[in-house]
Amino acid sequence: MILTKRKSLKITAELWRYIAEGGQKLRWDGWLTYGHMKLECPLCEYNQRNYKRIAGVSACAACPLLGKWNGREHCFDKGSPFELWGFASLNSHERKHQALHMVELCELELERLRRERENASLC
Repeated sequence: MILTKRKSLKITAELWRYIAEGGQKLRWDGWLTYGHMKLECPLCEYNQRNYKRIAGVSACAACPLLGKWNGREHCFDKGSPFELWGFASLNSHERKHQALHMVELCELELERLRRERENASLC
């Protein structure tokens, strides 16, 4: 499967919607639907497939959500929705809220990309 930036965002939103509903990340049917991924995150998978190592550049340089984690650079930074989700109690409202927040981040970036493409076609 060719994993584009848009596709990685759509798959990630689908995954986190499933998790917000109480599903377990590794039991998600999407892993079978979308084919083998080496990593447990479609955004990280996209990054790994598209990132070219450059000295002094973040290892996450190709992540579609780089710098968009509530003012945090990376998903694993303190205070990011992913980090807060990881520390929330299982089956808690906070855990669901953070999972849905990750869905929202993906949808916002997809909308931004859509508008960017529309604007480029007008030129």
